[in-house]
Amino acid sequence: MKKTITLLALFISILTFAQVPQGISYQAIALNSSGNPVVSSNVGIRLSVLDNSANGTVLYTETHTKTTNAQGLFNLVIGQGTPSTGTFSTINWGTNSKFLKVEMDATGGTNYVLVGTTQLLSVPYALVAGKVDYNNIKNNPNEVSTLSFMTSSNAYVLAPYSVGGTGSTTNQWFSTSISGTPFAKSWNSFLTSTNAYVLAPYSVGGTGSSTNQWFSTSISGTPIKMVTDGQYRTGIVTSTNAYVLAPYSVGGTGSTTNQWFSTSISGTVIDIVCTDYYIGILTTTNVYVHAPYSIGGTGSTTNQWFSTSISGNPIKIVGFDGGNGILAVTSTNAYCLAPYSVGGTGSTTNQWFTTTISGTVFQN
Repeated sequence: MKKTITLLALFISILTFAQVPQGISYQAIALNSSGNPVVSSNVGIRLSVLDNSANGTVLYTETHTKTTNAQGLFNLVIGQGTPSTGTFSTINWGTNSKFLKVEMDATGGTNYVLVGTTQLLSVPYALVAGKVDYNNIKNNPNEVSTLSFMTSSNAYVLAPYSVGGTGSTTNQWFSTSISGTPFAKSWNSFLTSTNAYVLAPYSVGGTGSSTNQWFSTSISGTPIKMVTDGQYRTGIVTSTNAYVLAPYSVGGTGSTTNQWFSTSISGTVIDIVCTDYYIGILTTTNVYVHAPYSIGGTGSTTNQWFSTSISGNPIKIVGFDGGNGILAVTSTNAYCLAPYSVGGTGSTTNQWFTTTISGTVFQN
């Protein structure tokens, strides 16, 4: 029997991953006590997800009765069986290692024999994203770097009367009433469950900025995260949309009035990043970047959204200051939105640069 169990474990473990809420696809070949495939028959399967080690706490257990094909092959989805312990949807895939324990009754009954226990080395990214602590990732490192705070009903900022141009005059308090439940604060930007509020110069660049003023917009979807560079642009992502407050144009002869730019998004949000010219958003299906149409040379025209679909499991998104672009990396590809050329005679229109990658992405 030990030989049969070993053969089964080595020969058939093929794990692929589906998106929430389908679970984890599992495919195997059932072997009998003689080591031969169990063909065109029912087999009983019991699967358990263990926490942290092969002998760890059982987080979830379910059973299946499946019919094999002429080669002994059967397919099932972990998470869609008959549960006996725990709840699949409450497994926290983002903490600790997870192990899969497989038991089988080759006669189709419930007298299960251990096949083996294997570590899940590639947790389904969509399942991890579904467990992201958005109350944690929303906190931006620069949140406390300005004299501002938010109450249940108002937002307050102590700031120069004007910023840029001939410089700043006397500091003064700016305040505004807010709607919705407070969610996040970063620099002079505030996010609630229903609205976004930013205190910013009326215009940025060119001959300088005039008096600071409040810009606000209502939001759709569940708020997830807000980022800002502290002066020029603020980015917000919800479960369904992205919002950016930015100068209408950047570079060249300068910027005109700040305004809101928004776009709907697809997929589960992984992260949002902000640089001095770009704001990038990575989801499980797409990358979205808000950027000037072109950077460098004679300057930039109207800001606009750039987007592309992605392949592979999303891993990270990073931004680079100085107008160099946004980079997103998945398990199989890299995607960068950047100026067509940098240096020399200057840059023309931003465009997507993509490449396939080999190996496991190093993360530091």
